[in-house]
Amino acid sequence: MKIAINTTPLLLPLTGVGTYTSQVSQALARLAPENDYRYYSLSAGK
Repeated sequence: MKIAINTTPLLLPLTGVGTYTSQVSQALARLAPENDYRYYSLSAGK
């Protein structure tokens, strides 16, 4: 399965949402490595 994850919350400064996004992304990759994960981020200030 292809799964896209918005990593914009990981841009500094890291907030609670950024921490959550990081932890969920790592857990998904560890628990279901058969999936195709794509990470994208929106440009800051645009």
